[in-house]
Amino acid sequence: MSNATAADSEYIVKCLDAWCEFPVDTDYEAFCGFYENGDIIQARIRHTQGKTAYTKPIRLHFYMLFELCNCTLEEVPKGNECNLIYMKQIAKGLASLHAKGIIHRDIKPSNILISLDGIAKISDFGLASVPKLQHTTKSLSCSPEINKFLNSEVVQASRAFSESYTQDDAISDGCPIYLAPEQFDKSMKLSEKVDIYSMGIVFYSMAVNYETCHEKSLLIKCLKEQNIDNEFILSFPTLSKLFLSMVDPLPHNRPSAAEVLRILESS
Repeated sequence: MSNATAADSEYIVKCLDAWCEFPVDTDYEAFCGFYENGDIIQARIRHTQGKTAYTKPIRLHFYMLFELCNCTLEEVPKGNECNLIYMKQIAKGLASLHAKGIIHRDIKPSNILISLDGIAKISDFGLASVPKLQHTTKSLSCSPEINKFLNSEVVQASRAFSESYTQDDAISDGCPIYLAPEQFDKSMKLSEKVDIYSMGIVFYSMAVNYETCHEKSLLIKCLKEQNIDNEFILSFPTLSKLFLSMVDPLPHNRPSAAEVLRILESS
């Protein structure tokens, strides 16, 4: 990775090496023309069950431009006056994801980035469950060769694997301390309410003070058992009720991300 500066913003650039393999009758040189610095490697052909599966692999370089963030939520001091602002931003982001049918499934402090201008941003969608997409090339202004490649057996097989991996009934392998109870039951179909549970634990960890990891573990254990400090309840009755509802053992009893945001904005 490397840093790049553009105007008054800072970014981080990630370079990825990728291999792309084409059907035997594809004009891969024309396709490679879509990419700068495409490095054509020696052609090869593999036969599977008497059929040509792919040929002519090409090495491509992809560059991903990200906003450079200052730190993660883990590094934000407990009791910081910005914590309530961060809670609202996280809830708003999660509400937007859920409205699009996306379940993150790994909400935890290390996956919440804080940008240079102080905005909390949800990151790391490696375990996310997304709705099945309708793939089409009709709206793409591609050449016949490109369309032929996009509809090839190789690409279709890759799409099928991706869709099977991201179905709602996939089991998350996220950080155990933040997981909802139903994420440990492989027979249950997961909903967006697993994110609410994880968010409740994250929010409570932001709101209370602790010195050691052991103290943090005990606080979270008590929260999951619907038992939080009386002093906290007296000082923050609305937030206490909200956090407890977010970690309700029954998914249907938990509020939606939009409801969490509404309560935070009114508190």
